[in-house]
Amino acid sequence: RYNLDNEKDISFDMFVEYVCSQNERKRDPHWASQYELNLMKYIDYDFVGTVENYAADMGHVLDKLNATDKYKDLVNKKHNESVNMEIRISNRSKELIQEHFSTDYEFYNLYKK
Repeated sequence: RYNLDNEKDISFDMFVEYVCSQNERKRDPHWASQYELNLMKYIDYDFVGTVENYAADMGHVLDKLNATDKYKDLVNKKHNESVNMEIRISNRSKELIQEHFSTDYEFYNLYKK
């Protein structure tokens, strides 16, 4: 079904359909549910940080570790700043992502964002 010619571009929609068609347990960990990958239903973490809130979350962790200012200053330093760009996602891909990663959406409160 996904025999693609190496010369052919793969759209984001094709990628989403491919990832969502895979069994959760057999997915590459990069595309797996973070809730499942981090064993959230088995481990009672006392803190879970996110990439979206990286500086504040790492600041919290470093405070708990009584880290020196040398390390705290590194949190806010941008090493490889990304360019903000608009990403367009089809409604079908949004639906597939939300359906197949619903546990992540619920646990990490992603519906609010």
